[in-house]
Amino acid sequence: NGPAITGAETPISGVVQVKQTANGSTLVQLNVGRVDGVRDGTKFSILDGKNGDFLAIATVTDVESNYAIARLDGDADKVARVAVGSDAKTNLRGQ
Repeated sequence: NGPAITGAETPISGVVQVKQTANGSTLVQLNVGRVDGVRDGTKFSILDGKNGDFLAIATVTDVESNYAIARLDGDADKVARVAVGSDAKTNLRGQ
């Protein structure tokens, strides 16, 4: 079914399903995984689901077939605005 998809080459769009804090890090579960081309280390820009504002970078630390766990990095006030339903996108121009 065509060439293998990699996170670096093909844009991937998902949504934050779960957000939690563990050991001082803020983690999110995204609704995209290995079958969508997500790999360990894939970076997503997390955007406000209502207005599209950039909130944080999510770096994938664990990938399963249909979901991924990622660590959020960014300004504390913006990371605090990440919520269930926030958009997650790779390969945003200008980021």
